[in-house]
Amino acid sequence: MNFHRIPNLFALLVASLLATMSLSTICTAAPRVEAYSGAGFGVGRVTVPVDRGEPSLPISDERFTVESAGGRVLYPALKIAPVRRLLRRILEIDTPAAVTMYFLFVGDEPLRLDLYSPTQQTITVTPRRDARQQERLLAEWWEEYSNRWRDLRQDPEFPPVVENFVAPTLARRLNQELPTPRRRWLPWEQNKQTIWDELLATEAYRLELDQELLATDGDIQQQPEMVPLPPSMPWPEPQITLQGEVVTEPIAGHVPAESFYIRFGNFKNYLWFRDLNRKWEGDLKNMILRRGIDRKAGLRIEQQLSLSESALAKIVGPQVIDDVALIGLDPYTTDGAAVGILFQARNNFLLARDLTTQRRRALDTFDDASETTIDFPDGKQASLIASPSGEVRTYYAQDGDFHLVTNSRTLAGRFFAAGAGKTPLAEDPAFLLARSQQPVDREDCVFIHLSNQFFRTLCSPRTWIESQRRLSSSRRLKLVTLAKLMATAEGSAASSLAELIAEGYLPAGFDRCAGGGELICDALGGIDTRRGRPGLFLPIPDTEIEPVTTEEARMYRRFSERFIQEVGVMRPVSIALQRVPITKKVEETDKTKIPREVLVAEHLIAEVLIEPRDGMKLGKLEDWLGPPSEEAILPAHDDLANMEIVLEAALPLLGGDPELHHLFGGVRDFRSPLVVRKGTAAPIGSTSEMIRGYLGAWPKPGLLQLFTGAQPRVREPAEELENAMWLGGRDDFLLLSFKPEIVNEVIPQLARVPAERPAQLRFTVSDLSGTGLAELISSFGYGRARETSAAASRLMNTLGNQLNIPRDQCQELAGQLMDGGFVCALGGEYQLFQPASGIPVWSSNALPKENRFLLTSLPDDFELPFLSWFGGASGDACLTEESITAHLELLMREPLDMELPREKPMMQPLSEPAAKPQAADESQPKQDAPPPPAMEESPDLEPQPQLQE
Repeated sequence: MNFHRIPNLFALLVASLLATMSLSTICTAAPRVEAYSGAGFGVGRVTVPVDRGEPSLPISDERFTVESAGGRVLYPALKIAPVRRLLRRILEIDTPAAVTMYFLFVGDEPLRLDLYSPTQQTITVTPRRDARQQERLLAEWWEEYSNRWRDLRQDPEFPPVVENFVAPTLARRLNQELPTPRRRWLPWEQNKQTIWDELLATEAYRLELDQELLATDGDIQQQPEMVPLPPSMPWPEPQITLQGEVVTEPIAGHVPAESFYIRFGNFKNYLWFRDLNRKWEGDLKNMILRRGIDRKAGLRIEQQLSLSESALAKIVGPQVIDDVALIGLDPYTTDGAAVGILFQARNNFLLARDLTTQRRRALDTFDDASETTIDFPDGKQASLIASPSGEVRTYYAQDGDFHLVTNSRTLAGRFFAAGAGKTPLAEDPAFLLARSQQPVDREDCVFIHLSNQFFRTLCSPRTWIESQRRLSSSRRLKLVTLAKLMATAEGSAASSLAELIAEGYLPAGFDRCAGGGELICDALGGIDTRRGRPGLFLPIPDTEIEPVTTEEARMYRRFSERFIQEVGVMRPVSIALQRVPITKKVEETDKTKIPREVLVAEHLIAEVLIEPRDGMKLGKLEDWLGPPSEEAILPAHDDLANMEIVLEAALPLLGGDPELHHLFGGVRDFRSPLVVRKGTAAPIGSTSEMIRGYLGAWPKPGLLQLFTGAQPRVREPAEELENAMWLGGRDDFLLLSFKPEIVNEVIPQLARVPAERPAQLRFTVSDLSGTGLAELISSFGYGRARETSAAASRLMNTLGNQLNIPRDQCQELAGQLMDGGFVCALGGEYQLFQPASGIPVWSSNALPKENRFLLTSLPDDFELPFLSWFGGASGDACLTEESITAHLELLMREPLDMELPREKPMMQPLSEPAAKPQAADESQPKQDAPPPPAMEESPDLEPQPQLQE
């Protein structure tokens, strides 16, 4: 026996006993409370024991709060009583013993406090008058409250829209300073905003704008100086040389060159894309992991365009419609984009009649909608059906066999102009180059093209400044809603914009809208008198922009400088998608026994092309990648996934000259039990025990030297290194793994084989169904899905805790603040739960009680959405001085149940020339065929496909 350890063990035992006694004392002690009244707000603090009946993390659990009768308590903030890490480990404590709740309150009368930790306790405290103690306690409250705001801004566990309004507003009203963000040292921990956050108005950028709008009072006396639009940023034209004549589809001749272009080729492909989009709730990202918010942007556009689809249209549509494309001048669907649906008709009479009938239904739906005729140059006309607030705004323009339904007058005018030969997409050199590489006769089911002019227009001063004005207007209306809620919570009768500003809930000058117009608040959230209602704003191209303020001009110049520094210029992007059916023959059950083809899977093939790419900045990627390789490392047997990348870069930390090498790796199937600690799932044991895979390099060790040291000796069989890794090699191949048997098994299989295409990056992923890796991915995915589901309910509960909103109203109000509806990532519904002794809380009914507020266990039957259809994938990518290309293939099980497309060949490689079909003659409109049944006769209406944000 080691007698030297006895004193240490004795000290540890004493410490454990003392900790147990202290925790027992805390858990049985009565709440400790102090409260001081003062001018404006009083401030209080109460420390209460935590009910340790179930694991919980109070700082992220909205069941822990304090309330009072009549809503006198406001803006609670929590502080966890510290327990030493060593003792927590000894006693296996996850839940803290006590929690301290800070709060503000109004009035001098005795406070009856309802304390939830999470079970309810009720105490009464009489506030005292002590200016010094009130100032001390107010400083403590602000430290906890503002630090919580800072942490949520840096790592948003849920949408912090409430805290992001309350904290800056209280800082201004109470003359307090907001804390600066915590410094992050590791690059992947830094949530640094990029220029794309600003250009595309991401959620993080919107929260940053909210803070700026609330930060300081504006100068209401001085009117801003107005100036002309600043010049556009430099945007050199790409240098393109075409070889021979290129055939394009007729519909492209009627698309403006500055429009985005999503072409389906025929009506059946359009229906396939619509059904795929609808299956995943209007957002294809749900195919991987369901998202928590449905913005309804697509539904708003459908409503504006007044287009619906009858059940009969599925059958009759292909006889009436020859081609379909979605086009638009900007991507801002959340606030209201300039978009349209362009049809090429087989039968002009039937298509025109159906579109007219659908649109005129809006006159019955919206009492204030009216129809007018709009004149365009060259004698062209379009029908406009619109309501004053923008709920419906649908232009219908016809030019020969081509029919456009859009919400933008500018887009309708450009449709006519493009058809007359004024800068149509079909004559754009970059589009012709793309079509020479991705020819029309391949009959892709989806073809997407983002032109050079589209990106240039998106970054122009006109588009950027108006997008910022619209964003400012929509955010101001959201902040007005929150200001009203704050005023009501504090017992103020302020409701108008002027009253909210006068009482300090909004800063001075907040009612001033850039670019004219004013904000009018109503029950639906409010209207910008110049642009309309958020989500249905007048499209940017249809809005008068000039003049602009000097500040707007300065901000655009700053944006231009950042864009040039980070991106350079954007070049045209083309994506071609092809679907190849995989079928099997089955016999019918009827008497005929005639076999038929049944669709069992779909092989999707996508090609991405960015050419030319001159002027684009790719950061360190160009410095790290080596030249494209025409050979690939042969994947080893039994790999579920493998990857290869060609590198030529100096080694991090080790320095030296760049070393050209192929870095490759593979992952085998493995199972690893997970354990849940403090709400997070983690594997049992070390990484070396869990992972079954390998990492290799050829012909130089390259990055592997980070693990092996400089110039490792190639050896066979595997030999153990000091860091629990095993090293082996053969010829110029070097291999690392945590498992010696994997090294010895893979080394004999290593070989270089000719590749189908030159590339620097290659990967393959096998069908994961039935594997231990799929179970592991789903287990981790459940934790992520649970967080997404809980994020929505936490926002609902925060409205009740912070602003005293009646609990049954929190879900609807949270949806209004987020511009959408909440969708549980686990497939459940949000409900208001009333515990036996605690505060009512929102949560999803898909969460079992033990996982409702903290992840404590992992279900055995959860499967991520993508595992239900994923049958394997492969891809490669190539970066050269001239272009960026990518080739991706995906096998989808559980295909959509619809008519099979006709058989067609696989995609041709980019390097192979394609035969050029004869161009269609569109000089004369098509003759109308004998009319089939009219599409509008069926009352069974279905929505159009939703456009993606």
